[in-house]
Amino acid sequence: MYSPAAFAVTDPGMIREIIREHPFATLVTGEGTPSATHIPVIADPDSPNQPRLLAHFAKANPHWRQLLEAPVVLVVFHGPHAYVSPQWYRGHPAVPTWNYIAVHAWCRARLVEDRERLLRLVTLMTTAFEGPGGEPMPAEYRDRMLAGIVGLELEVRRFEAKFKLSQNRSAADVSGVIAALEKSSDSTECATARWMRRIADAAIASATVPAKTSAIL
Repeated sequence: MYSPAAFAVTDPGMIREIIREHPFATLVTGEGTPSATHIPVIADPDSPNQPRLLAHFAKANPHWRQLLEAPVVLVVFHGPHAYVSPQWYRGHPAVPTWNYIAVHAWCRARLVEDRERLLRLVTLMTTAFEGPGGEPMPAEYRDRMLAGIVGLELEVRRFEAKFKLSQNRSAADVSGVIAALEKSSDSTECATARWMRRIADAAIASATVPAKTSAIL
């Protein structure tokens, strides 16, 4: 992913937050003619030291069979995004652009077909979206549904995160974009504005921290 230094984010907390808030991801494999599947993906809460993601394919989807020979996958999480009009800038001339957040997770996939491990995976995913009070499935129905899927444990090798949120513009321009997006009735545009304000505030706080001096021993 092309990511100028101004837009690159390495903060693990921010990356986890985007994955948690935007779990509907795109899983891509292959060279030449890549394959892509759109599926919900969550972080494994029982793997705090080595980041691991969980997902599953419908068994009828042939994509999962590619992982038997080529287990390296790219998982793309799409965060909030919004069109940015040059009319919102204080400085002119300017061109229109698009602000967005994207997280790429490069992973090694392991298929999960063992019933107990698959049940754990599905239970974790269901709890993540339904909460602990979700309606239980009848055992016979649950087992029939489990037979129709293939689980995925995705060991994360590295993350790439791009938060393109006008960091290359002046403070006045950033304020203008935030003000315009905050007036929107679109929740995605409002979320983009919130992240812009958060990143801008963090940059200001970082710039005001006094530089450390080394004592002469």
